[in-house]
Amino acid sequence: MTTKDSKRQELIDKASLTSEDMEQINHCRRNYNRLGFAYQVGFVRLLNQFPTPNPFEIIDELLTFTSVQLQISESDINQYAQRQQTISQHQIRIIDYLKLGIP
Repeated sequence: MTTKDSKRQELIDKASLTSEDMEQINHCRRNYNRLGFAYQVGFVRLLNQFPTPNPFEIIDELLTFTSVQLQISESDINQYAQRQQTISQHQIRIIDYLKLGIP
């Protein structure tokens, strides 16, 4: 297996959205918020940390994978990235949802 294949498999293993994830994601009202919330869940699962906030850290492969699963345009992340308050609120929800030991 090549490095590219192993990275793709890790993405599938860690960032595939579950039905429980979808339940959480659907609490978000707008597409860009759903995409951003789901992206952050995947980011945490892949890297055990949140994306840097300013500028909002984007991993292209993760964004593409997340947007395809949700059938939401990748470009919607740009609107999400402008809302630091929403990003922070989502991180608080994600810490609780994933039961993370982050202070």
